[in-house]
Amino acid sequence: MEQQTGYKIDNVFLISSNFWRKPEIDFEKMIVGQSNHVSAEPISPDNYGRFAVPLTVILTGTVDGEDAFKAECQMIGVFIKVGEPLLTVEKFSQVNGPAIVFPFVREHLAGLTLKGAVGNFLLQPVNFLPPGSPQPIK
Repeated sequence: MEQQTGYKIDNVFLISSNFWRKPEIDFEKMIVGQSNHVSAEPISPDNYGRFAVPLTVILTGTVDGEDAFKAECQMIGVFIKVGEPLLTVEKFSQVNGPAIVFPFVREHLAGLTLKGAVGNFLLQPVNFLPPGSPQPIK
């Protein structure tokens, strides 16, 4: 039987979560924005081939240029390197790892915004591109 090579997910867990909102919000004027931060370096490679990929997503809502709410979530995906994959750990950590962790972050932020009574925000999927890649056409 041929040994498979690649990466497999071991765990995804929440590192930090923060939510703040104004007591009164004019939802008709609210503008919502999203920012993502992916660490370019994997965390703690060990002797067993495990490494972690952190992903932070910040969701903000503003009304007339002032913050109305802010939700922030940081999760880490723990992955295991199996064999000698074609893709390096560094490349996997920049693109594939964050793409795997993002749905977990997305679900957490959807719950926070719903419980915070600012609406049911379903964040759009994100294409995680390696540094220096051309940006997709919008």
